Formats: sequence, structure tokens, C-alpha cells
Amino acid sequence: MHCAAGRLKKDASKEQSASHGLSRLQRHIIVVLFLAIQIALPAHYYLFSDPYDERFAWRMYSSMRMVKCQTAIYEGQGAERKKIKLSREIGMPWVKGISRGKLRVLHAYADRRCAEMKAEGKEAKLYASVRCKLPDGSIDLRANPREDLCAP
Repeated sequence: MHCAAGRLKKDASKEQSASHGLSRLQRHIIVVLFLAIQIALPAHYYLFSDPYDERFAWRMYSSMRMVKCQTAIYEGQGAERKKIKLSREIGMPWVKGISRGKLRVLHAYADRRCAEMKAEGKEAKLYASVRCKLPDGSIDLRANPREDLCAP
């Protein structure tokens, strides 16, 4: 009789724990998914994305941190063309992003500035030159100075 009562208690505790928690398989799947995400985010940078964008990279191993870019932003066209001092227009994180050759930052600035010029009734013309010297000594032209960033 004592054995039967003990077996009933064990069966009841197994049912109770199984109904409240995750199964062993579910816990293993969660751990594997977590590890896959931790590997996939940085690996995506090395395999598919823009080499200048290092948000998920192991930066201590990256030579792209040594890249320096010469940037120039111009408004207007022809004789009306004037050079823009970015540090007066936008915050330093944006300036540094553009000076590191990050085109997403440049295009975000261009979208905002072009919209402002149109709202002011000006002809929206914006040009950028971004030339980056790579660690191997070659030059990468990130933004063509003849391309109007306000053009659709």
C-alpha cells in the first residue's frame, strides 16, 4: 500500500511539472536558436553587407576601422554651387558616419536636406564626393560628385 501511494505521488508530480514547464526538446531548440542568432548577425557582415558598416562585426579584427575618407558635400549647381560644412548642419555622429564612408548615413542626410530645400522653395540639388583610402592603398569612390542626391 505504501508503494502504491508513492507511485501515485511520483506520477502526479511528473504530470504537474510537465504541464508547467518546457519539455527538454523545447529548451534545446531555444538554446540552438539563440546561438544561431549570435553567430549569424556578425557573420552576415562578413558575407553579405556593406564592408563599411560594422555594427555587428568583431571590430578588433577589422581593417575597415583604419579607412579614412575625404568628403565634400555641395548644394546648388554651376556658379550657384557651394560647399557645405557638415558639422554646422548635422550632429557629429552623422558627420563621422559620412566620413567613414557609410552611404546609409549620407543618403539619410541627403533625403532630409533635399526635403528642406524643397520646403524652402529652392531647387533641390545636392552632390557629394566621398573618396576612401583602403588599407591596401587603393581608393574607393563611395559617392560620385556628379550624381545629384536629390534626383529621384
